[in-house]
Amino acid sequence: MSRKKFLIEIFDECKKFAPQVLIFLIIYILFSNNIKTKIRKLKAQKKKRIKNDREVPVIQNFHANKIFQV
Repeated sequence: MSRKKFLIEIFDECKKFAPQVLIFLIIYILFSNNIKTKIRKLKAQKKKRIKNDREVPVIQNFHANKIFQV
């Protein structure tokens, strides 16, 4: 079943309920893709931060070892 048919069936079922439900569904469908992309971007930023946090101490330790060796 395609997404479009599924949404049409949900829409037909929700006609029985209050119009607030229909408004909520329309807003959810419109903004669901934007929310997903924002979550993906935030996860990518977190991964970059974790990588950067791991790299910085290694570099600092490397320089500290060089100083102590001299």
